[in-house]
Amino acid sequence: MEDILRVSKLSFSFGKYQVLNNVEFSLQSGEIVGLIGANGAGKTTLIKTILSLYKNFSGKIEINSKDYVGIVEEPGFNLAFSGIENLKYLLEPEEYVQAHEYIDLFNMSQFIKNPVRSYSQGMKQRLALAYVFSSKSNLALLDEPMNALDASGIYTLVDNQ
Repeated sequence: MEDILRVSKLSFSFGKYQVLNNVEFSLQSGEIVGLIGANGAGKTTLIKTILSLYKNFSGKIEINSKDYVGIVEEPGFNLAFSGIENLKYLLEPEEYVQAHEYIDLFNMSQFIKNPVRSYSQGMKQRLALAYVFSSKSNLALLDEPMNALDASGIYTLVDNQ
């Protein structure tokens, strides 16, 4: 099976502070992998580097998919749009149809038509997860997907991987 993501000898520094040092791994389609480490260990930096948000790195990153999505820290939704409008704008038509399943799964019906600016952080996280799971992307890179979710949201996320 072909790797969908391969990271080889990846190193990255903020000035004199080396954050990533010769990181190597690969992922195949269908794999679910979690990065575990202390705060400041470089998990977010790794994801941002893979997503090309940081450029000055050494090593090699190969993504063998034209369809991939990443959510890092604050999901970047249009705050003036409702959740459903954001999904309609961001997703392909067939993906948008799929999104309604995740709106129900994550119990978003009561707020999905409200402007995203009125959402709590947990509500934004649920919207981000609905977006990621609805997309037909072959690779999803999520930074702290359980951040700000309540117990119900965490259970739904873990139970439906």
